[in-house]
Amino acid sequence: MNEFVVYHNIIDEQLLSLLNKICHSLSYCKVNEYLDSNNVFFIIHIKKESDLEEIDLSYLVQKNFVLIITEEILAEFFYKLSNDNRFFIAINGNKNKDLLEINIKGFINYGYKVYELLNQIGELEDRIFDLAFATTDVLEQKEKMEDIAIRDGMTKLFNHSYFRDTLLKKFEHAKLNNEIFTIAILDLDYFKHVNDRYGHLKGDEVLKAFAMTIVENIDAKRDIPSRYGGEEFAIIFDKQDIKEATKKIDAIRKSLSEKAFTYENACFKVTFSAGLTQYSVKFIDIVEMIKYADEALYQSKKDGRNRNTIKLKE
Repeated sequence: MNEFVVYHNIIDEQLLSLLNKICHSLSYCKVNEYLDSNNVFFIIHIKKESDLEEIDLSYLVQKNFVLIITEEILAEFFYKLSNDNRFFIAINGNKNKDLLEINIKGFINYGYKVYELLNQIGELEDRIFDLAFATTDVLEQKEKMEDIAIRDGMTKLFNHSYFRDTLLKKFEHAKLNNEIFTIAILDLDYFKHVNDRYGHLKGDEVLKAFAMTIVENIDAKRDIPSRYGGEEFAIIFDKQDIKEATKKIDAIRKSLSEKAFTYENACFKVTFSAGLTQYSVKFIDIVEMIKYADEALYQSKKDGRNRNTIKLKE
């Protein structure tokens, strides 16, 4: 609502003069044209009962505020009618002039208060709407910050802390529910040579490409890839045995072998070694489980690199 306006159908000059004295925002209308209006204030002059035939009063008063100005002869009729319909009544006539003015003023003042209240409600709804958006934005920012906290800045994989926290949860869950899962630790072969020969920027490019290769060859819904540290990466294969995990490691290796990196006039490829172990109830804790995977990785390096080694706790 931009302005409080009172609509009326009054053509009587004396009534119109009185109305203009009380309210400055008036608009003449044919009442039935406003049947679908909402929260509008109407002053309707009805001289005789037949005038009601031109107005759908019961429909009009459902969503609007209506003051009926009528003659004294119809007062009782409208008082009874108002029992079933929500509207105000003012009696026109020589002996009721002061009371008529008081009733109109009361209706107008009531209108201003309702109008002010509706505006306040509208402003409150706008504020709630804005607050809802602000809250959504805050929640989105919170989610982003939480995601940043568990991600490696360069590769966008999960970080070392998240890997250990998740591994602990999987370990405890598997112990309670007699489930399996596998972990693998992957290490890029001769990565120091890449940094020394081609520079750290090219080394960063290789790390990012390796991370992407890992993501492309695992199940994003089940597998949890992390940057373990430096050129080492770790993957938790949830609810998967060593055989399933090995297939995925082999798929990562094949995909990486198809990637070539360039530096000036040189072209080179990289490989990785991997160590895997599967959860066993015989493991004391995650430290021991990681140790098994690390020892398997070391064996892969010792045996010539670019291969997988599995070490299980029997």
